[in-house]
Amino acid sequence: MVYRPKWQIALEQYDRARKNGIIFEWITFDEGYGSKPEFLRQLDARDQLFIGEVSCAFCAWTKLPKTTMKPKKRGRKRIKPRLVKGERTTIEVQKMLKYSPVLRDQPWVKYHVKESDKGPVIWEIKECPIFIRTERLGVAMDKPFRLIVARNVMNEQSEEIKYFVSNASAEVPLDHLLLAGFSRWRVERSFQDTKQKLGLGDYEGRCYTGLIRHLLLCSLAYYFLQCQWLRVSKKTES
Repeated sequence: MVYRPKWQIALEQYDRARKNGIIFEWITFDEGYGSKPEFLRQLDARDQLFIGEVSCAFCAWTKLPKTTMKPKKRGRKRIKPRLVKGERTTIEVQKMLKYSPVLRDQPWVKYHVKESDKGPVIWEIKECPIFIRTERLGVAMDKPFRLIVARNVMNEQSEEIKYFVSNASAEVPLDHLLLAGFSRWRVERSFQDTKQKLGLGDYEGRCYTGLIRHLLLCSLAYYFLQCQWLRVSKKTES
């Protein structure tokens, strides 16, 4: 086995799924993937819409910085662009919220994301365009992404803030983005159910192949039960 970052494995799985005819309207992910700029760039290069969480320390520009290929006076010839003297470097998204006028002076807007078992899910939102750093060149991509800052107004005990980045155009309504961004709980719930009810967490073998087979069998059992539940629910309604 050769080590590869998780985001590279995810891209390989994505490409395999697309070759098998599977089409994704949206891709969403946690900050472990979202905080990798190259992962975001690769998804965008595949024309795949995404909205994913990023960490509060995710760095970007609020406006496209100027770069230059002006040759050096001494030494080897420059092969990568660099920022023009005086241009600011990237800033963390949490600092954008506190200090950048584009976010700091913007009022919070409440959005009713969805209904849940515990009641309505309501978050306050701010958003602005950002430019992320490229992996190889270290300068900003020309295409702006959308930074969405969400504050949980239902949690009065502590201020919960999430940061999302999306490559959706400005024409895509914000409520559509929020619905996609907050849909990841279904995946987390599926792992919770398979661990607690179908034995996914009870594997005690030592073989990697056996572990993958155990995961697949639990996933198939979960899919079967979901189909049966939907079938019974439809009969009950009718």
